Amino acid sequence: MMKGRTAPRSLVLGVGLVAALVVGLLTVKVIWTNEDSRVDDRPAHVPTDALWVGGADGGVYMLLQRVDSDPVGWMRGCIFFETTPSLEYQGAFEASGGGAVSLVDDPPTAWDGDTIHLESGRTLSARTPFTPNWDATGPERCDLSVVKVPE
Repeated sequence: MMKGRTAPRSLVLGVGLVAALVVGLLTVKVIWTNEDSRVDDRPAHVPTDALWVGGADGGVYMLLQRVDSDPVGWMRGCIFFETTPSLEYQGAFEASGGGAVSLVDDPPTAWDGDTIHLESGRTLSARTPFTPNWDATGPERCDLSVVKVPE
């Protein structure tokens, strides 16, 4: 009689463990698929090395570059909206608080239209006048070599 009770409990536990494992694996797959799809779904005009910065409700792609000849605390960059097939911003950015910025140690978390917000609370403020190419009057592609940074 004891064996009859043990077998069903073992079966129930086994089925429960398998179900939990399947649900866990499916959750991991969905998370990885959603993160990877952002790269695969990027518009054709967005460079592959641009960073995605945003959330579930949308965001932007950023291509940021530090040029050795530029003053410390300055970067060059381009901002691309995910839904607009044009360049949103191209120009120079100045770091708040002075000093160098490491995007690896202090990654961007948001773009508010004229300022990049970093994880630490520091900011990179756009300093170059720029007209987006919404009406075909501005540049179509990002070209950081033409960005002027103060000396």
